[in-house]
This record gives sequence, C-alpha cells and structure tokens, in this order.
Amino acid sequence: MFSQTLFGVKPSSPPCFNFQLPIRSRIPLANSEYLGKLPIQCIIFQSSGLPVLNTSSQTEAKNWPHEVLKQFRLIFKAVQQHSQWVETHCGVTSAQLWALWELSNRPGMKVTELANAMAIHHSTASNLLDKLGEKGLIKRERISRDQRVVTLSLTEEGSKLLKRAPQTPQGILQHALFDLPENVLKSLTKNLAALVKEMAIKDEAAAMVPLNALTKKRVVKQKRQ
Repeated sequence: MFSQTLFGVKPSSPPCFNFQLPIRSRIPLANSEYLGKLPIQCIIFQSSGLPVLNTSSQTEAKNWPHEVLKQFRLIFKAVQQHSQWVETHCGVTSAQLWALWELSNRPGMKVTELANAMAIHHSTASNLLDKLGEKGLIKRERISRDQRVVTLSLTEEGSKLLKRAPQTPQGILQHALFDLPENVLKSLTKNLAALVKEMAIKDEAAAMVPLNALTKKRVVKQKRQ
C-alpha cells in the first residue's frame, strides 16, 4: 500500500488518506511527473485509488483576514511612533515636518503646489503654514504686482530644524509609498478601494487630511469623554 514508494518517490512520512474532502478541494493529479515533485503530505487518495492534491486543513492555509489585519497594525504602529518621535524631538507635527521637507526641495512653492504635493486641501495647507510661520520656520514673499501670488521658503531656523529631523522627514509611510513601483501602487489602490467600499466609509473628506491630524483629533475626543 504505497508504504515505500509512490510513483518512484520515497516518502518522508506515511501518505495521508482522506475520503471526506469536499469535491472543490480535490485537484486531480493525472501527471505522475508533476506528482513526484510534491511533498508526500500534500497527496491524498480517493476511494478509487486515484491521487489528488490535498488542499484541506492539513496544509494549514493561512487565515487571510488576520494576516491583513496584522499588516495594518504594523503600518499604523510605525506611523504613530514616527509622529511621536517627530513631535518630541523636533517640536512640530509629522505633517508640518513633511511641509518643511517639500519647501526645502522646492523653494518658492505656492500654497496650491504644496497642497498638491501633500495631497491635502488648500485650506489645510494654509492652516499648516500659518502654524509654521508662527514658529518662525517659514517665510512668505509676494512676487506679483498685485501682491496676490505668495511664494514659500524656509527660514534659517526652518533649515536647522530639518537637519535634525529623521532620515524620512516626509514620513515613513510616504517614503515607502513613493519608492514602490507603479504596478504595486495600482494594485494597492484597487485592493484598498475594495476594502473602503466594504467598510461603507462615507467620510471622503478625511482622505485629504494628514494622518497625524486625524490621530490627534481622536485622542482629544477620547480625553473629553
């Protein structure tokens, strides 16, 4: 009874027999050459004696919802730790530090350009810049005749602060996303959109708000309760 060899392959452990697998779990293995390359634990036999691929619990399939959940936990924890480190050591939020980094790369940016670079609302960018201005980290200059066009750049203090920032001043998540290839980003967008749809999320405006602002707002709300 296949105790020594199976199609010329000596098993490392006794073959498993299972006659109660659902039909969808039975994948016929008519090709003996392919069968010989499989671990013996993956092979079972029907009552007819024909070999099939075992896709039952014996292969210990992953619990995919839990696997995805664990990945999200890792991401959220890393973002949270980065934001806390920035606020403790730099005295600004992670979103404010990202803005400083953008301005250091492109001095003379306009508010709209900064908002587009950070994927946030124009009003959110304006509020963020107001706080950086109060700290003396940025300066505004009007260059047009009618004084309507305002350009942005770092002050000396802003440049000094950026030098003591972490290696990913734009944010650990943003840094990783910008480094991913386009095909991976497209796949992520499609799959995450499916998750958002399944969760029936209606607050589309939240997509244009910095992550640290969302976290801080939640913490304040919890303290009030």
